[in-house]
Amino acid sequence: MTPEVAPWKCLTCGSRLCDGPRELVCPSCGRTWSVRNGVPVFFEPPYYWGEVDEDSAWQLLHETRSGGWTRAVLDRFAADPTMLSGLLDWQRISWAPLLALDSTSVVLDVGCGHGAITHALARLAGEVYAVDAIPARVEFTRERLRQDGIANVRLAQATALDLPFLDGTFDAIVVNGVLEWVGEWTNSGAPARLQRDFLSTVARLLKPEGQLVIGIENRYGLAALRGAVDHSGRRFTSVMPRRLASAWLRMRGRRGYRLAGKSAREYRTYTYSKRGYASLLRSAGLPQQLFLWAEPGYNQPYALVPATRRLMHDFLRREFSAGGRYAAFTLKQRARLLLTRLGLTPPSDFVIIAQRAAEAPRVRLWRYVPGFAAARRNSTLLPVLSTAAFALKSVVIATDPAGEPSAVIKTSTGHGASARALERECINQKAVHALSASGRLSFHVPRVLSSFHVGRICGFAEAHVSGPSLANTLFDMRMGARVEFLRQALPACMRAAESIASLSGPEIQASPPPSVEPLADASVISLFPRFAEASDIATEVMSRLAASPACIQHGDFGAENLYLDGDSLTVIDWADVIETRLTCFDRLSLLLSIVRFGGVSVDVANLEKPFARSFFGDGPWAELIATEIDRMGGGAVDWEYLIAFLVTRIRYYMGRSPHATVSTALDNSMLRLHTRWLEFALAHGSHFVGSKASPASVSADGRHPDAA
Repeated sequence: MTPEVAPWKCLTCGSRLCDGPRELVCPSCGRTWSVRNGVPVFFEPPYYWGEVDEDSAWQLLHETRSGGWTRAVLDRFAADPTMLSGLLDWQRISWAPLLALDSTSVVLDVGCGHGAITHALARLAGEVYAVDAIPARVEFTRERLRQDGIANVRLAQATALDLPFLDGTFDAIVVNGVLEWVGEWTNSGAPARLQRDFLSTVARLLKPEGQLVIGIENRYGLAALRGAVDHSGRRFTSVMPRRLASAWLRMRGRRGYRLAGKSAREYRTYTYSKRGYASLLRSAGLPQQLFLWAEPGYNQPYALVPATRRLMHDFLRREFSAGGRYAAFTLKQRARLLLTRLGLTPPSDFVIIAQRAAEAPRVRLWRYVPGFAAARRNSTLLPVLSTAAFALKSVVIATDPAGEPSAVIKTSTGHGASARALERECINQKAVHALSASGRLSFHVPRVLSSFHVGRICGFAEAHVSGPSLANTLFDMRMGARVEFLRQALPACMRAAESIASLSGPEIQASPPPSVEPLADASVISLFPRFAEASDIATEVMSRLAASPACIQHGDFGAENLYLDGDSLTVIDWADVIETRLTCFDRLSLLLSIVRFGGVSVDVANLEKPFARSFFGDGPWAELIATEIDRMGGGAVDWEYLIAFLVTRIRYYMGRSPHATVSTALDNSMLRLHTRWLEFALAHGSHFVGSKASPASVSADGRHPDAA
């Protein structure tokens, strides 16, 4: 960036600054600002603010310089999944595809912290500016960007209360976890007024069609009402009247070190309800707003759902029935569904997209999807976005305000492998759809409507499948009716799995399955102490199958990806197609995906009981599973085969993170679930419902699984 185009502004007279290697100079008033390690310094804070204490922040920087930033983060926060994802996960900007950033976009990250959002934005936008007031955080961000060769970011040490940029500079500004703290950074005015002034400044920095992205808590959100610790370090202060919260802090004091040295005399970290934020943004000149419920939170926005009763209810219903991050469903969750439909479970966190321009669409992605004419014409379409930690894609369902889906859009992320993975999924879906349309397969596949590129983001749109998934159907069904329904439904699903296994040809781009070799990472082995034993069994199985030809498998053939409408079956999500000698991989995947419907579990830890009763027990569910396993072919699926399958699935979930230690440390419910299933299967092999059990049970107590 040259001195003529850098948008630095003199904080005294407002003129454009001349950008130099050692200082910035104002040609109008002559004031200068120093440049330290390439970073202009506009502010020296009299306080410290951070997720870790100040000494730890400087120690992290030292470790980053000596051993690399990724290794420093993995070592220091190995037992802290929140910090690991906060510093490493590019899906912290899962909302980015909605903005349609490209190589011409100029973006500002206010309060960049340790640089995770800045780093991810740099993969998508042409230019990124990032500011933070705390020197240790600025230096860490500078170092991580330098080590990864990121050259399109300009850092500044500055306060959010006095941003050193010219008006009309940015296509997008990100204020993630910052707005609530504005009142703490000065005592010169009321927090609400300071927040309004800050947002007014941000609005001026945007280009006419620029967008502001805010990540923040809901003052009256479910987490706050349940007693989550507020920014004050105390519970319930956000929901109290402001004066009462201040009196409470004076009496009890505040906890934490996020603002070392600050007074506890007044409550100043204001958050608001949805209505309160809307009013605040309007008063700051940002009248156009899109409120998205961020789940599990705005720092882990793995689901973004428009904050309406209908859409939040429909999302929860899909998630509870499909498993995913809610790996069990409970009576408590059914109660939550009812309360959500009644509007009595407000979102805990928001991601808010705000803008000045009324005529510009709030979701810019709609502009760039060819053949998506209805979305381009109709600015009222809303996005329901789903992804996961470290995921290589995001799925956006374009939905009208009444909750009726229009199409499904799948987008890549800025990660290097993302575009290749999404292109492979699109190729496979087109190929299988063509075979299905020709009548060669026993099932249907959604048609790919179009593909597109927006800067470094690529994606494709597919037709939305109407009706409930098999998981939704089972979720809504009475317990006693499920087994009989599955006896009727499973044969069609199993025939579809057999059809997939018969696929061949260069038009199908399958990945090799994950290795079943034992893990060498000591931290992983400590979490799964019997994994080496299971890997040995899996290796023997794969050796036994070495002479058999490999076949195509869907890779994620679960109840949430199957839509059964009478005699018609549709199979979605072709992202995980693999080629393996485990010819029953998909059929076992389906059986495992339905075991949770065999009983109501309290939490993930107890989901081994439905698994035990289905695969190692007696009763209707065990009979159902045994029948389907026997249909897979004369003892082909025995206990050892199940172990090999579970090992493969665990290695798949571990491989979804770029760092094995991260994927094991993060709160990955599916990884934990499969690990518990594997541990149980190892201990109760002689009770396996298949034709051939293990040579002898290795259970420590010798009890039947139903007694566990």
